[in-house]
Amino acid sequence: MIKTHVSYNSLNEIYFHHSTNTDASLLPFTRASEVHLQCEMLWLISGIVQYKIDGETYTVNPGDIILVNKGELHSMFVDLKEPFERMVFQFSPKFIPTLVDYDPSDPFINAKTFQHVIPRQFVDKTKIKNLFQSIKRVCAKPDRFTDLKLISLLFSLLKEINEATDKMKKAPKRPTETTLSVDKFSKRCTKYINQNITRRLTAKDIAQHM
Repeated sequence: MIKTHVSYNSLNEIYFHHSTNTDASLLPFTRASEVHLQCEMLWLISGIVQYKIDGETYTVNPGDIILVNKGELHSMFVDLKEPFERMVFQFSPKFIPTLVDYDPSDPFINAKTFQHVIPRQFVDKTKIKNLFQSIKRVCAKPDRFTDLKLISLLFSLLKEINEATDKMKKAPKRPTETTLSVDKFSKRCTKYINQNITRRLTAKDIAQHM
């Protein structure tokens, strides 16, 4: 069974939990679909996980970060054959400041047009790990300043998320299967023309060969 180590909930405006499972004998686990009013960041530490967000299914790898916007229907499937560990941090959008040059919640706003998963290669693993561990320590020993500490850590976490999404936008896109097929066809066609350069090839000749 998935075990929760640390959980904190402040009037449904800030929520955090750290959960794990190391029992490989358990059957796959599906978390029922849910919707909440908070934005959610999930950092997958280990495990085999699929996330379904508003009808779209994403395969999540260890080190990836999931972004779920407020009001988005989402569920999770976990294959418990592998050790599973994750940390989840939810926050009310009202904590996002407006007196800044950019909107720190931009990755959540653009998640629909971009993607909900930030792959690990774009994430600063050390900084993300340290921030989530700091959030965990604060939640493990709550006091009257806990919410203020968490909001401060939230801004640092959003900064890292924004930097990661900027890297994703600047990264060269991988060619799709269709692009690869067109490139392969084009090379074959060019090779055939070069091999028959002395002939009067017609479009029909090339089409029949290809």
